[in-house]
Amino acid sequence: MRLTFSERYVLQEVLPQQGSLAEQGLVKSICDKSAITDEEKAKFNVRQEGTTIKWDATQDNTAEIGFDEAELALIKTAVLQLDKDKKVTQRNLSLCRKVLGI
Repeated sequence: MRLTFSERYVLQEVLPQQGSLAEQGLVKSICDKSAITDEEKAKFNVRQEGTTIKWDATQDNTAEIGFDEAELALIKTAVLQLDKDKKVTQRNLSLCRKVLGI
């Protein structure tokens, strides 16, 4: 799945914060795979300004993240739950649409 920096940061907020051991193991794996690397931070000048994380938006910062089937299923379930609970926001809309293929 190709994700932008913004979508990668938001993904961690979308995932369940608690659950079974197996589910939380998948959450950790998803977070580890989608984390911004030190190389990316240097390349895109990622920095924190107050409570905001910023980067050089003039460059394409999308990356292909290789999630397995179980991880993708958990991400989709989390997005569907957000939709059901009417908690989709402008911040997570792009990710939600991408996950659901809309």
